[in-house]
Amino acid sequence: MMSKDKKDRSPSQAKKSPVSSESIDLSSMSNRQELSKLFHDAAMEIWEEGSPGDEAFFKFKQAVEYDSENVDALADFAVFLLESEEFDEALKLAETGLRLAPDDSRFYSLKGNVFRCRGDYELSLPQYDRAIELNPKDYLAFYGRGISRDILGLAGALADLTECLRIRNDFVSAWYDRGVLQTSDGHLDAAIADYSRAIELDPQFIQAYVTRGDLFAVLGKYDSAFTDFDTAIGIDPDNPAPYYYRAMAWSEQGHKKKAQKDFETARMLGFDENNQE
Repeated sequence: MMSKDKKDRSPSQAKKSPVSSESIDLSSMSNRQELSKLFHDAAMEIWEEGSPGDEAFFKFKQAVEYDSENVDALADFAVFLLESEEFDEALKLAETGLRLAPDDSRFYSLKGNVFRCRGDYELSLPQYDRAIELNPKDYLAFYGRGISRDILGLAGALADLTECLRIRNDFVSAWYDRGVLQTSDGHLDAAIADYSRAIELDPQFIQAYVTRGDLFAVLGKYDSAFTDFDTAIGIDPDNPAPYYYRAMAWSEQGHKKKAQKDFETARMLGFDENNQE
């Protein structure tokens, strides 16, 4: 499953402000806290703008160095490290956060995400459970638990993603992943509705077009399928997946030459037919 929604990656809602350490007396704890907040805000701004990761990293690092008890900076820095696949460092920050704020659900959710991203799905579940116990509106904990439950073949995955979306109905990844679950459960119309909602929220979501298009083809709705594949190709002509699945649809329709051309394009672009679910 896929997690791509950048706007949902950060646990805190830091406001943006410029960083200036001029004339700040660092001997005062209140001033160190002020400077920590300034660096935290700057790191968030850089991160959200998609600037080079090193710049945001050093701003986050300075934020926690100036005030090691700035739990918002710790939480956001941990998410930043998690996205950078620095799992050990992200886990350390989450554990530090829990020592400072043992009832802060964000840090349990973060630990769950670290374990899940490592492939330790069973270890992630009690972390998500505790996060939800502390904060029943922690939509990211419901999302993470739903993904882990699905991978482990446990009941409750669909319910978790549904609750996630009840709390946060603009969470693109959750709509897409719930569509995958609906497809697995044979609820194809519901799956199409979920993929469509993901596309409505993110019209550039290529994988949602490809997956919905493939499902349309399964249902015999080839015109809709080709529209989705064509749209995906229009967004990114170098993505091999829509060519491959369009080739499958052409083949099913008996258009062998068109199918062969798309298969060749997909392979030329690096599509791995042996690495498909």
